[in-house]
Amino acid sequence: MKTPTALLAALMLAASLSAQTSTTSPKGLEKIEGNSKYLFWRPKDIIQVIDNTNRKRRLIRSLAFRQDFSNSWVGAGKKGSADLVVTMSQTRFDLIDLEYAANLRSNTSVVFKGKIVLPDWTGWPWGSPAPFDLVIKWNKPWPYTGNAALVWQIEVGNSVSLRGHMMDGDNTGTKVPYGVGKPLGTGCGRYAGFLYLRNSGNYSPVTGMHMEVWSSQGGPPLSPTWLLIDGKDANLAVPGLCARLHALPTLMLPVGRTDRLGALATKHLNFPYQSTLQGANFVTQLLTLAPAQPGLPFGITNGQQARMPSNAGTYGHAAVSLQDWTPKSSTLSMAVFYGGAPVALLQ
Repeated sequence: MKTPTALLAALMLAASLSAQTSTTSPKGLEKIEGNSKYLFWRPKDIIQVIDNTNRKRRLIRSLAFRQDFSNSWVGAGKKGSADLVVTMSQTRFDLIDLEYAANLRSNTSVVFKGKIVLPDWTGWPWGSPAPFDLVIKWNKPWPYTGNAALVWQIEVGNSVSLRGHMMDGDNTGTKVPYGVGKPLGTGCGRYAGFLYLRNSGNYSPVTGMHMEVWSSQGGPPLSPTWLLIDGKDANLAVPGLCARLHALPTLMLPVGRTDRLGALATKHLNFPYQSTLQGANFVTQLLTLAPAQPGLPFGITNGQQARMPSNAGTYGHAAVSLQDWTPKSSTLSMAVFYGGAPVALLQ
């Protein structure tokens, strides 16, 4: 039996959730036309959005989308049915995986599985922004705790919209510059690491600079892996280590496990924009536990070295989208798109 204090707390929580108003994801775009557009709702499609702009607990009963005002995709927007699976979840924003399922870290629920009717978006919308008339409602409200970034994911099947529907979106509005890593030495055997550095601009206290790392096959399989980060090439021979150490563990971050073939899937690390890091040199290396390895029980990749590019942009959102323009897989995204997402209305 609940105590009076616990009952009162539950009633206050219920009251605060019931009094909530609708908001957009990313936040603040209820009456503002976005600066971008996202093609979606094709016969087979999947999109995942990770939004760190709405960290307020709430009950979510529906998602709604609106037509992009430009309507610039010929043949898009045909009215008709589509099968959907909608998943809501929560995740960390500082480490994002290209594998959709890996980002569904907590409070995960399939809130809708069924058929909807896509509206007619073949003509120009009346007004800018357009109304949120592509609506997905579910029966049982999903409770977002606000303790981690919000995730919404939609899988589409059997859509009659052969060329998709063009949704309104908002992001940095510019291309995100990147620096490509150059290899330093060789790893243990065929184990090779790779690095991209990206700078999406100074628009959020929690993100703006990004590090993308992954490895080839050939490392220790199904093993914990760490990312070593330093500012210069140490090029150090460590007794018992199967390859030279290029990145001293000035910063050492866990980045998951290798797969059965010894490859680490692409990881995206987000960290705050810092002007002093523009042009800075980064050296990275992946270190993987390898109990069977003679000497020290680790496998290690070659080093990678790159400089953080500059970006003077100041507009964007602490949100990312994962989508594949030619979806061949329902498990893996083509890329992570920084600084914004399709505009969705949360109700």
